[in-house]
Amino acid sequence: MDSFNCKLKAQGIDGKEDYLVVEIAVNDHILVDFAVYATDMYELVRSSKESGTYFIITCWCGDAGCAGIRQGINVRHENQKIDLTGNTRILAEGRVRRLSDGG
Repeated sequence: MDSFNCKLKAQGIDGKEDYLVVEIAVNDHILVDFAVYATDMYELVRSSKESGTYFIITCWCGDAGCAGIRQGINVRHENQKIDLTGNTRILAEGRVRRLSDGG
């Protein structure tokens, strides 16, 4: 069975850990470099309750488009299972890859 995990991590600039980020991992693979991107907690909570397209990964300013994210994560709740699909695997280098092929 696949896993979806969130954890708090101390982060900072110049070696100082002065704020927390929420890291998201699917099957123990962290989705993005959370020193570069942020987690939209409102979208994350909404996606846990109902199907839809959500901008769970965003820019630190709160505008996903500012970080070059043009497509949200498609979330589907069905039969006690949650499917995440979409061209949303954003790497630290800014390239986009598939999180799941939806098949």
